[in-house]
Amino acid sequence: FRLLRTTLRFIDQADSIRSIAVTSWAEGEGKTTLASQLALTMSASGTHTLIVDGDAYRPGLQPQLVTSSTMPLEPGLSDYVLGAAPFEACLHETTVPTLDFMPPGKQVPNLSSLLETRPGRTAFAELRDGGEMTIIDCPPLAVGADAPTIAGYVDGVILVADIRRATLKSIDNALRPLNAVHDSTLGIVINRDNSSQAESY
Repeated sequence: FRLLRTTLRFIDQADSIRSIAVTSWAEGEGKTTLASQLALTMSASGTHTLIVDGDAYRPGLQPQLVTSSTMPLEPGLSDYVLGAAPFEACLHETTVPTLDFMPPGKQVPNLSSLLETRPGRTAFAELRDGGEMTIIDCPPLAVGADAPTIAGYVDGVILVADIRRATLKSIDNALRPLNAVHDSTLGIVINRDNSSQAESY
């Protein structure tokens, strides 16, 4: 994760990247773990980081970041977009002082439709300024339009692929909607590649 943080800082357009969406093609490829660990790694280096749980279907960030509460935290992203709660009220403390967490908020019938409204677009512009870096954990691309919609509002997208399950077709299926929004894919993180383990110092 430290290597990924360093890589992101040294890519060509690093100065303009302040918001990153993390997604995958299918469920269970490791996107939520990558999003949370990248946020923790960035905040540990002194970067004020905001991490947003944009997966309204199966939110998974809270257990990894906020251990003080087992009940779903509210308000969150949907409440903020709907104007039901101010920005600061939707931020929740984590175990790291330089890391803020925004949960998904109340369930809405269609998050992507909500995000495509003017308040949704405005909210994401403000989310980008919520920290020195904003990381958004998105639903898998195979389950609907939420991830491509969010991808259109951020500076870059990281695609996570489980090498044990991914195929060229699934990678192509994942990249197609991302590229259709705009060419913001920063790269692909190949997960669970046992052959990459170091054999010696």
